[in-house]
Amino acid sequence: MTSFPEKIENLIREDYDFKFGNYISESFDIVQKKLGLFIAFIICMIAISMIMGLIPDLGIEMYGFTLGDIVDWLLITPCLMAGFYLAAYKIDANEALAFGDFFEGFNFAGKLVVMMIFQSLLMGLCLIPYGIISYISFDTLSVFDPTIATDFEALQETIYSLGGAMTLYLLCLLPVLYLYISWTWAIPFVIFYDMEAWPAMEASRQLISKHWLLVFAYFIVGGLIVLAGALLFLVGMLFTLPVCYVMSYTSFKDVTRLGEEVVEDDISKHLVV
Repeated sequence: MTSFPEKIENLIREDYDFKFGNYISESFDIVQKKLGLFIAFIICMIAISMIMGLIPDLGIEMYGFTLGDIVDWLLITPCLMAGFYLAAYKIDANEALAFGDFFEGFNFAGKLVVMMIFQSLLMGLCLIPYGIISYISFDTLSVFDPTIATDFEALQETIYSLGGAMTLYLLCLLPVLYLYISWTWAIPFVIFYDMEAWPAMEASRQLISKHWLLVFAYFIVGGLIVLAGALLFLVGMLFTLPVCYVMSYTSFKDVTRLGEEVVEDDISKHLVV
């Protein structure tokens, strides 16, 4: 059984209110306070991703992913994501924020890489049924046979078969979607609660599972916010992307009562015994 810090154990045992609208409003406020730095960091992230895509294969390629893709997924992306949490925390605590603070996520690189390996392996296992169905469907469906168009019964049968396959595809992807949303708070558990990779993933999963559909809807709204920015000639995404990332911080902070331990310690110092 996975053990968590006492505070997290209590949170998992109890329930919590998910303040949907408050988190979104607070995220906009945080980003607006240091909008220039957030935009610069987003541009930097895009540049880093492009550079990683230019790294030569060097003979290392897995399932179509190059060496640059693998390093980006396992190391660069989680560390840069951690930077959003750390920056949002500093702004929220009224601390001075410098551009270099966004890269402090690399201080947790070891744990974050292990976490990404765990997540990749488990999601890969969940996708095995999807791969099997894809192989069978590719073998049995003749959707690309031009002669089918002249045979209504064959065409109808193919459409029904394809519809059934698509339903199975979606069903196979549900576990991946569940885990992807459930592990949203794994990174902040690592950086703010000094947890190891697996306990952080489990703490995130158990907490989010209490209100999974609500959290899922929350991040759908986050995606729509990003999409709204994309409609403004993509320039708006430089603002809406940081908001979406910070939305994860504001919800995590409230649900886990981040920082309350410090408040309790300060109060206890002033108690007269």
